[in-house]
Amino acid sequence: MKPKRLINPQFHNGRGGAAIAVHIKVNAAQDGILRISREGKVHIQLKAKNKSEIDANLVAFVAAFFNVKTHQVELLGNPTSNERLVTITGLTTEDLQRKITAAYG
Repeated sequence: MKPKRLINPQFHNGRGGAAIAVHIKVNAAQDGILRISREGKVHIQLKAKNKSEIDANLVAFVAAFFNVKTHQVELLGNPTSNERLVTITGLTTEDLQRKITAAYG
């Protein structure tokens, strides 16, 4: 069987950084981290009211939380889903772990 041909595949470069799996809750009173699951998924609430605001708000929140520039934050996953993989370049996994546990550990 011949494999399906991808239309407009998106490849990502392998810059150094860290990644977190997130679940997004919208229509919140304020942006913030709700909890971290046992598996390590970060549950984030955003003030975003609709799907078009979610990505921009998520990037801004993550950049502010980890004290990085917005261009260092990349979102992977289906933009219509509440599940995303967030990569942060220039941040080590140790720094990511330290910052999250300092705030929510």
